[in-house]
Amino acid sequence: MRRRLSAVAAALSLAGAALAAVGGLSRAQAQVRPTARACEGRIKDVRPALGFLILTVGAGEEARDVRFDITEGRVVGPSGSELKGEDLRVGDRVRVEMAIDRPLVQQVVVLGD
Repeated sequence: MRRRLSAVAAALSLAGAALAAVGGLSRAQAQVRPTARACEGRIKDVRPALGFLILTVGAGEEARDVRFDITEGRVVGPSGSELKGEDLRVGDRVRVEMAIDRPLVQQVVVLGD
């Protein structure tokens, strides 16, 4: 009986050590700040009044269209000055910076050609 209790105690201590190690790893991973997501491409369609922007990302066969909600985003020109959504034109090369934790555009930066 005593042997069985010591074996159970040893198993519980090993399980506790394993859980503590896993918990330590998850805390270490949580401390690493994720980087902001960004897409770069050319504007295919923009409707600031409706709050969306369609961007062609990639080139050739790898090109794909991505739609963004820009209602809460800030638009910045090549010189760093703030622009209005109406200043965006089809064909402009832009970088769209997304929020880290949700699918929301924080900033649209017009890149110089």
